[in-house]
Amino acid sequence: MTQPGIVGTWKLISYRRTAADGSITHPQGESPLGRLSYDAAGRVSALLMRRTRPGAAIQSAGAIQSAEPSQLRGMVSGFIAYYGTYDVDPAGRTVAHHIEACLLPGWVGTSQLREFECEGNRLVLSARKTDATLRLEWEREA
Repeated sequence: MTQPGIVGTWKLISYRRTAADGSITHPQGESPLGRLSYDAAGRVSALLMRRTRPGAAIQSAGAIQSAEPSQLRGMVSGFIAYYGTYDVDPAGRTVAHHIEACLLPGWVGTSQLREFECEGNRLVLSARKTDATLRLEWEREA
């Protein structure tokens, strides 16, 4: 089931990780870039990126083949992308992203469950992990 309130395109405003000890970090930096899209047919896609990433000298797909391991780590550690389908549980206030393709091979074929709050032009997605809580705040673009 889709949720009319989340259908649309969203711009990432903040991405925060709160550890069990209360410490806060920003996995994609304090000013991340990102876009999240939900369509009415039940498809989702997400792109999140750190504004500055090591490996900026790599400017073509061909250059990836000869890149240094540290450059590749810098590229990948500052970026996440996936697409698939989604289902919403309005009563539980959760959305499940069913991943079909992803930069992280281990996510392909999995479902990533997120709690959500949607009000006006803001969407907050949260994920509770064993050692931390992730909180992503989005602003509606369209």
